[in-house]
Amino acid sequence: MGEMASFYKCALQVNSFTYAKYRGKKPDEEEHYNQNILKHCLDNDIKIVGLADHGSVTSSESLREYLSEHGIVVFPGFEISTAEKIHIVCLFSDELDFVKLNQILGDLGLSQTSNGTEPSELSCLEIAEKIEKHGGFWYAAHITNDNGILKIHQMQHIWKSDKLVAAQIPGGLDEIDPDYKNIINNTDKIYFRNRKPAYINASDIESPEDLDKDNASVLIKMSSPTFDNFRMAFKDPESRIRLNSERENSYQSSFQSISVLGGYLDGLSVNFSENLATIIGGRGTGKSTLISAIRYALDMEPADKDEAKYFRKMIEHNLGGGSVITLKIKSNAQHGQEFIIRRRFKNTPVILTLDEVVSSFKVKDILPTVEIYGQNEITEIAEDKDLIREVTSRLISIDESTMEELRMAHDEIIKNGNEISEIEEKIEKTQQDIEELQKSEENLKFYEDTGMKEKLAPFEKLSREEAQFATLANIVKNSPNPEFNEIQIDKKYSGIGVI
Repeated sequence: MGEMASFYKCALQVNSFTYAKYRGKKPDEEEHYNQNILKHCLDNDIKIVGLADHGSVTSSESLREYLSEHGIVVFPGFEISTAEKIHIVCLFSDELDFVKLNQILGDLGLSQTSNGTEPSELSCLEIAEKIEKHGGFWYAAHITNDNGILKIHQMQHIWKSDKLVAAQIPGGLDEIDPDYKNIINNTDKIYFRNRKPAYINASDIESPEDLDKDNASVLIKMSSPTFDNFRMAFKDPESRIRLNSERENSYQSSFQSISVLGGYLDGLSVNFSENLATIIGGRGTGKSTLISAIRYALDMEPADKDEAKYFRKMIEHNLGGGSVITLKIKSNAQHGQEFIIRRRFKNTPVILTLDEVVSSFKVKDILPTVEIYGQNEITEIAEDKDLIREVTSRLISIDESTMEELRMAHDEIIKNGNEISEIEEKIEKTQQDIEELQKSEENLKFYEDTGMKEKLAPFEKLSREEAQFATLANIVKNSPNPEFNEIQIDKKYSGIGVI
């Protein structure tokens, strides 16, 4: 089976012993400096180093050789300044020697390497094209500090370019200078990108002790620490690039590997990803058998009697007498400790520490919430809403207080929706009234402009008097006074007579 992807800690801006001189300090002895860099890499579990001396590769050659000899993967490179004076770090395959790298420096407009701080004659995007042509990788260095792409300002066209895939920030995403926070979060319209760059930590290593800092390195997920895999990881930064500040404080349980000795599966050895492992294969290639082997190691037979009977037959057929299953796991319940679960055919599982010491723990002590489902069981669950709800409630635990808050929020949303509908209806009615009023005003203006108002004045007076007559008649008619039993209203003479 192929290797599973893992996170590798990478320090991508390591300088040679001469960098102290660039900072105005006395440089350490080269051999002593190289030894200390290795020591701090090992102490901090740094597997990959990117060399980034300013405008030079020759000064880093001895450090490159020393680290490589001691198992550290080294991507050679350099830090340069573009024509816009933006600092960028360029890294290349560990297969390139310093002669080829010097040729690349010359191609980038930096043939004179005596002063590594001199800017190139080429723009940032021109350099980006050439780095891509040479199969390299680059990132924008210290973007919020001096000579950083955001600090310089007016570099939106470079920031928004698809060629910029990675950018170095000084710390965690929650520590960004407020002046740049909207840009980093991709909410600034002027700097908006179709896709965020990968944000990495990579500190200019002035002394070996700088490697101890969290912001000196970044975690990159790869199946193996090669330059091609390194570049590929930046195509999916959301899942493959992680800052040290984003590491989980708690450990998740995971299957790490399984091996089988004896039986039909003799010699089987599989490594699993700590996050997600997918078993893919055609019919009869052993997918279900592998799941059953894990299940047997954990002593977790299917609950259904028929399924359990089929499971036991499968195990007997594929394992048989003398076979042994070894399952290596990491336990959340035991604070990230690793254990070996070993089970011989027709024996109970035995829990061992990594140094093969028998532990008093049982499976339920180290994996208390593990759940395993076969194909038929998944099909059964998928067809039953109650079973789906039961399984998801175990996988996604939500306390009652949170559920109550959700219910209250749902009720408030419905209430707000009804209120908004009522307001919208009133707005629509008001709009209609306004339109009618505007029409009436236009008609009134027309009457005034044509002199109709003066001509209609007698009719307006008559209309008002008729209204008065109607009002008085209604009052008299409803009066309890017997003197007004009969009433005559003479509209012709504009008067009222009482008989």
